[in-house]
Amino acid sequence: PFQTVEGKREQMKRQIDKMTPMDMPEFDTGLKMAHEKLTDPKNDLAKKHVIIISDGDPQLANQAFLAKMKADKVTVTT
Repeated sequence: PFQTVEGKREQMKRQIDKMTPMDMPEFDTGLKMAHEKLTDPKNDLAKKHVIIISDGDPQLANQAFLAKMKADKVTVTT
């Protein structure tokens, strides 16, 4: 679930270490989920950034949706 890192850094690192890589067919689903949480006004975030770790195999995200992310100031790096 979406949460702050403050005070939970080591716990979150352990959770990341347990992640199992899988082959994603597309980026849209994950990006839409991230966008929804990052732009929710109740989260009141100063920075909205998504990091994608990928082999580059999935289909590129919908260009119109990427434009919406850019308009909402959500940045993405891979």
